[in-house]
Amino acid sequence: MYVIEIVSAVLFVASSGLFFNEKFRRSRYLMVCAGIVALVSTYFLTEQIIDRALTKRLEASTSVQSPIEPAQVPARQTDQASDGGPENAPAEVAATTVQCAIGRPGQADGSCFQECPECPQMIILAPGQFTMGSPPHEEARDAAEGPQIGVSVGRFAAGRYEVTRGEYAAFVLATQKTVPHNCNSAQGQVSWWQDPGFVQDDRHPAVCVSWHDAHEYLRWLSQRTQAHYRLLSEAEWEYAARSRADGKYWWGNVPSHELANYGADACCSPAVTGRDAWAFTAPVGSFPPNDFGLFDMSGNVMEWVEDCWLDSLANTPRDGRPSVASECDRRVVRNGSWNGAPVHLRAAYRTHTAPYINA
Repeated sequence: MYVIEIVSAVLFVASSGLFFNEKFRRSRYLMVCAGIVALVSTYFLTEQIIDRALTKRLEASTSVQSPIEPAQVPARQTDQASDGGPENAPAEVAATTVQCAIGRPGQADGSCFQECPECPQMIILAPGQFTMGSPPHEEARDAAEGPQIGVSVGRFAAGRYEVTRGEYAAFVLATQKTVPHNCNSAQGQVSWWQDPGFVQDDRHPAVCVSWHDAHEYLRWLSQRTQAHYRLLSEAEWEYAARSRADGKYWWGNVPSHELANYGADACCSPAVTGRDAWAFTAPVGSFPPNDFGLFDMSGNVMEWVEDCWLDSLANTPRDGRPSVASECDRRVVRNGSWNGAPVHLRAAYRTHTAPYINA
């Protein structure tokens, strides 16, 4: 028997710079979308695990190429600048061709599986230890990113991509979910996930999704697969985002539009340059994956995690579990977004908003 916890590493996302600062929150133009990102960007509410004899089932499954063409994988930055960062953005190397098996997960760390055609693709992450938070000297660091703590996480599966519009649409159709038009678009108009105020197709990440919406989606996905899907804990998210790196970003310490979709240097407006050819959201998989094989763990859209907001990391569980409270009016949001500044792409960056917000 093989025990694995199915988790979405990036499941639900906030796609605008909505959560970056008070000025940003008050601007109708800047308040855009909260979405589902990771489904596997997803993380779940309870600490359940799946205990299955999975190997034989997987042997009978069909191995298929990912329907989303993976971007090229960059070499990690090695030349260090005076601040501990690299002088230049990393060069690209040959594209990877990770295959995703249809069916239940296997046992190999780093392997990909997809439990149904409309389910997100998941990557199995090996257990490990890492240092959570940012050091006191990190540029643009916020006090809420400390103190740095040592955290151990167990094996789990995280979403390979952000949850897409197509995947979210399958849930809305199957459940006949009533979706309110209460998301503020990039133009300051009232909108919703099907029309967030900018052009998307089914390969773009789902946006205008609240934390509560994310949980509804996960409950449906769990029922659909008879497995347990949940939102990631904040610690699991940072572990997945860092992918064994300890710099500002998974690739080093210098931001690059060749590696992520984000905005101008000063928050909060879109920027189109280099590989980053999108003023708003980019199709998932448009940029290179990190060392765990996860895409868009820096930029594109912000992401919900399970945790209640704490003003520091001092009381964050050291075993990867989420921070919980009997009353929780603010949930943690991670990652940068298409109109966020480079500082918001940092692996340690954290902020919060109310769970009912369809940003």
